[in-house]
Amino acid sequence: EKALKAIARGGIYDQLGGGFARYSVDAAWHAPHFEKMLYDNALLIGLIADAYKLTKDRLYRDTIAETLAFVQREMMTEEGGFYSAYDADSEGVEGKFYVWDKSEIDAILGDDAVIFNQFYGVTESGNWEHHNILWREHAFADFAQKHDLDEETLREQLANNRAQLFSARVKRIPPGLDDKILLDWNALMCSAVANAAAALDDDNYKQIAVRNLNFLFAKFEQPDGSFHHTYKAGQTQYAAFLNDYAYLIEAIIDVYHLTFDLDLLAKAKKI
Repeated sequence: EKALKAIARGGIYDQLGGGFARYSVDAAWHAPHFEKMLYDNALLIGLIADAYKLTKDRLYRDTIAETLAFVQREMMTEEGGFYSAYDADSEGVEGKFYVWDKSEIDAILGDDAVIFNQFYGVTESGNWEHHNILWREHAFADFAQKHDLDEETLREQLANNRAQLFSARVKRIPPGLDDKILLDWNALMCSAVANAAAALDDDNYKQIAVRNLNFLFAKFEQPDGSFHHTYKAGQTQYAAFLNDYAYLIEAIIDVYHLTFDLDLLAKAKKI
């Protein structure tokens, strides 16, 4: 839990848009390599869903919801597949899309900037290479108590502030998208979404998982029952690897636990 909460509050987590970067370069999970990979987000969503089942901690629930909102918004295709990754760089500069100068935040948020900057570690000189990565050193409850604020009022204000900054950020030039669709990484995300559906009792997540699994069957399966590894622009290629089959079987079983469709168990056995 200590690790998961530090990751969810850290700069490795996109505090405005949801989703995780692939790794941190420091022990506090503060400064990430900004590339967002589908498989990292899948593995973390599944793990955080398990943590939520055990603890019912609001941080885990919110992190799942924000990350899956990012996945739906920016990584899911109209067919129900998932893209592979977003680059770390935009305009040739690592992290440029995600970091902030204090003056930008002050101009957008006005009087609200004081509390926002304190909560998200924003300084005049910057907390990373003269810019600011948004991160949360403290939990909402601890920060509210320290500053004599009502926690729910604080949460609502900061949510509004994040929405304001997110609206400004979408006007920036985004990082490049790796739009190939891989069987193993999609199956991992399918399992993660299914696990989130079970943990949060969310029918929308259930439908996303079912739709993705059907997409994988429709696009990757070959007439002889084997599968391809990759799909892009309507074309599949490369024979699937062992991990493709392993994660696909796992995804089928995870979706079965939501739907109790016995045909899925037969499919898993066949594969």
